Amino acid sequence: MLKYLGENKAGAMIVIAAIVVVFGCGLLFAGLWLSGNATIASSILVATGECFVFGGAILGINYTYKERFQTLKNELFKELKKEDTDSSIDKL
Repeated sequence: MLKYLGENKAGAMIVIAAIVVVFGCGLLFAGLWLSGNATIASSILVATGECFVFGGAILGINYTYKERFQTLKNELFKELKKEDTDSSIDKL
């Protein structure tokens, strides 16, 4: 699986984003349910969870817009090719 993720960077990005968000949500819930006498203060767990959820969200947003940009770029290249072939036909 690691070989597949190394070859497919977009897929690896989504997997990492999902893991980070799930881990962050777990820390958020742990921070709410644990009492203040724990070894790690609940405020630290909540802050860390918020950071992980934010990081996962940023990775997800980056992936989404990267894919949209790639799709738009491909469509524009197709249009330019089509116009180029149409203009060369008109010249004949």
